[in-house]
Amino acid sequence: MEAQPGAHVVILLSGGIDSAALLEFYRERGSSVRTVYVDYGQPAGKAERRSAAALSKHFGFGRLATLRLGTALPRDAHGEYFGRNLLLILLAAAAGGTGPVIVAAGVHAGTRYFDCSEAFAELARRVLDGYSGGRVALDVPFLTWSKQEIVEYCRARKVPLELTHSCEMAAQPCGACPSCLDRRTLGVE
Repeated sequence: MEAQPGAHVVILLSGGIDSAALLEFYRERGSSVRTVYVDYGQPAGKAERRSAAALSKHFGFGRLATLRLGTALPRDAHGEYFGRNLLLILLAAAAGGTGPVIVAAGVHAGTRYFDCSEAFAELARRVLDGYSGGRVALDVPFLTWSKQEIVEYCRARKVPLELTHSCEMAAQPCGACPSCLDRRTLGVE
């Protein structure tokens, strides 16, 4: 879905580069934005939340809403969470109220994950539409962008990447997880 100027948008804000880019994307469009962070027991949760709050404040979108799951999601042997992005999208939709609202997620191309594909986005849109009768939509404006394109977008618009946190494993960058490796490769230290 293409977000319309002035639309009410709930941004899933992880504190990372992609969600920081979302803040700028919707700020440019003059959208009414609510930022939501989900604590699902992730190892770097406190650092992510600090970054998410700092980014929300920087962009003037007010207080960051934090949703907490009662228990930590289990990770598989590769450190991945089964169904995480769909769960986060549904939580953000629930936090957005009865609508009309757009849930925005910073998924992008160039990954092996199903939840970063057009097929996933279409299924998630259908689920939201089924639950809301069309009042809640999903927008993934970077779905066809590479991580490099997102970083270039951020740099061109002076998005404060120094406020972001992308390590999946710890409050301090571990230097070894996929997100830390992305940051190093893209020159975002």
